[in-house]
Amino acid sequence: MSTITILGEQITLVCPTSYTDRYELLGLANDYPLRGLCAAIGWCWPVSHKGKPKASPGKRGAPNWGAYGQAVFDDLLSRGVKIPEITEAGGVAFMLLNDGLPGGEAIEDVEGFTDPAGAGSTG
Repeated sequence: MSTITILGEQITLVCPTSYTDRYELLGLANDYPLRGLCAAIGWCWPVSHKGKPKASPGKRGAPNWGAYGQAVFDDLLSRGVKIPEITEAGGVAFMLLNDGLPGGEAIEDVEGFTDPAGAGSTG
């Protein structure tokens, strides 16, 4: 269970189901750490929990994660959340996004896969 504390309140984060969203957010954090961490906070914040940052990643299917991370950061700062609290929460959200993603051996297994002779062949 991944829990963050914002302004003294504990919030249990929810991992997004989309692997694409998760990989894109992790990539953003590599290039723009603060925006990536803040986007991770916003995207993992449970919809049902009050206080969710009032930001949107943009159009479905083509999110602008950088602008979303900036909007989440600005929203949290405007509510008095201190930068160390934001970055600590972002680290927790980042790890939640990373946990359970296929990697390492799972990717090598797929990359090394060869179709058995004749299987799936139409010719």
